[in-house]
This record gives sequence, C-alpha cells and structure tokens, in this order.
Amino acid sequence: MIRTIALAIVTLHLTCAGTTVFAQGESETIVTDRPDFTEASSTVGRGVVQFETGYTYFYDDADDLDPFLNHSHFYDQLWRIGVNDYVEMRIAWIYGWDETKGVDFFDGADDLYLGSKIFIAEQDGFMPEMAVILQGLVPTGASGATTGHVESGVNYLYSWSFPGDWSIGA
Repeated sequence: MIRTIALAIVTLHLTCAGTTVFAQGESETIVTDRPDFTEASSTVGRGVVQFETGYTYFYDDADDLDPFLNHSHFYDQLWRIGVNDYVEMRIAWIYGWDETKGVDFFDGADDLYLGSKIFIAEQDGFMPEMAVILQGLVPTGASGATTGHVESGVNYLYSWSFPGDWSIGA
C-alpha cells in the first residue's frame, strides 16, 4: 500500500517535470539545494517558492562486516520559501527504505526537517559568498527512522564564482 502511494507520487512528479517552470524568474539561473554534498550559499529570493525533489540510492556489498546492503531515498523533497532576499525558510521530508542482507526490511518516513537559510555576504574578490543554515529535525518519522527527539544544527556555507560559469562551494 505504502509503495503504491509512493509510486503514484513519483509518477506525478515525473509527469510535472516536463513542464517549464521559472522559479526565480526567466532571466535568472535556478540554483538548487536538494540535499546532496553541498548546499548553495544563495537564497531563492523574496516571494519565491522553489520545490526540489529527487531519488537517492546506496548499495554496498564490499564486505561481510557491514550488514547494510540497500538504502533508497525514494522521495526526497525540499521546499525553499523566500521570506526576503536574505532569508529563506526550508522544509524537507524524505521517504525511504532499507534492506539488509535481503532479510530485514524497513520502509517509512524520516524525521521532518525545518530550517532557515540566512544570506551573510556576496563574493568580494577572494572573500567568498557566505550564508548560514539554522536547522532542526522534528521527531515525526517512522519508528525505525526517527531519532525520537528534536535535533538542531548549523551549516556554514561559502562559495566562489569564476568566469565561464564555474563555481566552487562548501
């Protein structure tokens, strides 16, 4: 049942993916933040609502010491809502499943992620563009995925832009 609902949601998003949407205006490049290796040091801008989604799959069969084999985030989603040009609110939710040695199986939602990104400074020469994310997890996930308590954290983001649409960030 849950997989059927998740498949229907993904099908809806794949159908909508073919539609052209201008999240930050026709003349601007969309800078995505979908939870991955690094997050952008820019915000979406005042009045902008940007929805990002994706699928993540991990597979590990390197040795018998680690019983973890398959892990899928079937429905990663991040909502970025621009309060003004310097602050955005962030809401993320992930549905996933884990399979261990083909025997143990778990599927369900992770804890709800809430946060805000605050833009600090634009790039100035060697000084990078900077922002900070204040974030937390609310224990709303499935019993096998929740931490069971509120967690909080801070991410410091910075990046440099170079000629020819090259950039680097951390």
